[in-house]
Amino acid sequence: MEPYCTDVGKGGAALEKHALTVTVENVDDVPVIRAVGELEIATVPEMRAKVTEVAERRPRAILFDFRQLSYLDSSGLGILVSAKKRLATHGGEVVLITTQPAVLKALALSGLDQIMRVYASEEGYFGKTMAVR
Repeated sequence: MEPYCTDVGKGGAALEKHALTVTVENVDDVPVIRAVGELEIATVPEMRAKVTEVAERRPRAILFDFRQLSYLDSSGLGILVSAKKRLATHGGEVVLITTQPAVLKALALSGLDQIMRVYASEEGYFGKTMAVR
């Protein structure tokens, strides 16, 4: 998905769409959803599709690697809440990996940092031994 900007008209504001790249890999049998770019209303459908696909497998946890996420709005926070509710039905958890100030601020303002574990790195969650698959 390429970022683009379209003029709306004479002297009008421009509508801008930002890119989001989402990948999934397994680390020690835990799915890690990595997001690069901006997670906001225009890009949330791509993330929602990946989260739904991963959550259907009923993992013990889903790690969201947001270390390269530059922006997170309320629709992105909503995905985290939905994932938490879905995993809670079988004792699973949502864990975030990030040091991005904008993401940490959104988590703090929403209170999600109080109900989800947040780590600066994957090593913080997994410990020193990790097997990337």
